[in-house]
Amino acid sequence: MFLPPEIFGFGALTMSPPHSIMIAVSKYGSSFLIGGGDDPTAIMLEGAHAGHFMRVSDGKNFEGMTVAPVQIEVDHDTAYIVRGIQRPLLSVVRHSKGTGIAAQPEHSTYGRHYPCVVWDGESFDLNEDAVGFTSWNVFVSVGDIKHILYQHRGERVE
Repeated sequence: MFLPPEIFGFGALTMSPPHSIMIAVSKYGSSFLIGGGDDPTAIMLEGAHAGHFMRVSDGKNFEGMTVAPVQIEVDHDTAYIVRGIQRPLLSVVRHSKGTGIAAQPEHSTYGRHYPCVVWDGESFDLNEDAVGFTSWNVFVSVGDIKHILYQHRGERVE
C-alpha cells in the first residue's frame, strides 16, 4: 500500500498523540493503538502481549511510525451483547457513553473479563448495556480514499 509520506511521523510511543496508531518498523518492534482521554493508553496489537495496554507516558522503550488521526470501523456481523458475558480480548465495545477496546493491563493476571481502554467518550461500567464487535479495522482517510492500517479478526461470540 502506498501512502503520502507526510501522514507519517516517527518517534517514541510517549510522543504518540491520542487516536493514533504506532506501526513497528523493525522485526523486534511492536505496533500500538493509542486511545483518547487526558492520560491516553496504548494497546499492543501483535505478538505474545497483544491486547495488553500501558499508559502512553510509560512507553519510552518503544518507537515506530505514527499515523494520526486514525479511525475505527467495526464489522456489524460480529456484534454481541456485552452485559453478563466475558468480553473477548481486543474487541471493540460501544456504550452510550463512548467506545472502548477490551484489553488487559500490562503484566496483569486478569481472567477473561477485561476492562475497556477508552477510545472516545468517557469511562463506562460494563455492567450496563453495551455492544461488542470482535472484528474491526483501523484506517486513515487521505482525501476520499480510505486506507486500512490494521485489521483485527476475532472469533465470533455465540
